Parts: sequence; structure tokens; C-alpha cells
Amino acid sequence: MKAKEKILQEAARLFSKKGYAETSADEIIMKSGTSKGLLFYHYTNKDGLLSAVLERAWEIIEQSCVVERNDKNAGRELRQLIKNMTHSLKVDFDYWKVYAAVSLNPELSKKLDINISNPSEAYQNLTSDLFDKMGRNNPARWAFFFDIQFRGIYFGYISAPKKFPLENAKQVMIDMFTR
Repeated sequence: MKAKEKILQEAARLFSKKGYAETSADEIIMKSGTSKGLLFYHYTNKDGLLSAVLERAWEIIEQSCVVERNDKNAGRELRQLIKNMTHSLKVDFDYWKVYAAVSLNPELSKKLDINISNPSEAYQNLTSDLFDKMGRNNPARWAFFFDIQFRGIYFGYISAPKKFPLENAKQVMIDMFTR
């Protein structure tokens, strides 16, 4: 793994665990096994590093919402979407958590001069289209309800990952939306 990626991953892990303000650049350097010169070469400063973590988080969120659209079975596509998103929550936990923390802190977003997109933007059109293909009345309402359910899972899981029943919640969503 390249130094730039090590720095980014370690920053996401530390920001997720300790918070942005409580994490020092020196700690990121030490934990990533890199140097101050490399950190500042790749990311300019700690704010630039947080911006890069957020960009990666958005890429991860968008990638989790990609499903094979050649399938004529919209229910199968929706099941795959739910599985992708909940899997990403688990394996990319630090990025999802940092993204949520910054999105809930408008002062930090303003300070960094970044625009935080709503994660549901990544899947709202897709879910509305899938509910339409499934013949649901008012697919936009179904997509909205899907969004509310997933947000509950998202925030529940990032708040208490060891206690939150992610697999059960995933199955509830699958049962609720694909039958």
C-alpha cells in the first residue's frame, strides 16, 4: 500500500475513533508509519486530509449504491442494493462514520469550505425507479420510506457497531421492501 493511502486510511480510522479535533497530524503520521513530509506533500494540512477522507467516503457511499441493472427483477436489484449498502457500512465503517460526523457539524463543513452531500442522494433515484418497476403505487414515497429506514440503520450502526444488529436490520429491510 502506498504512503498516501496509508495516511488516508489511518486518518479515517483515527477521525472516526477520536474525532477530528482530537486527532493530531503527528498521531496520524506515527500510526500510518509515514513521515510529516509525506502527509503534507499529499494533503497540505490536516484540513486537506479531512477533505480527502470525505471525498473517499462519498466515493464509497456512491459505490455501495451500484447494482447490476440488466436484471429484469427489480426486487433482486433492491435486495442487492440493501446488501451492498449494509456491507459497505461494515467494511468501510470509518469513512461512513466520519462522513456522518462532518455532515452533522455545519461549522466544520463551513470552515473546510466543503459541501456535504446527503448519502440518500446516491440511492434515491435508483430506489424510486426500482419501486416503480416493482409496480408500487407512489414509488417516490416508497423511496422516501426506504431512505428513512436506511438512515436508521446507518446512524444506529455507526453509533454502536458492536451492539447494533446489522444483519438483522438488513434482513428486515429486504423483507420489508422486496416482497
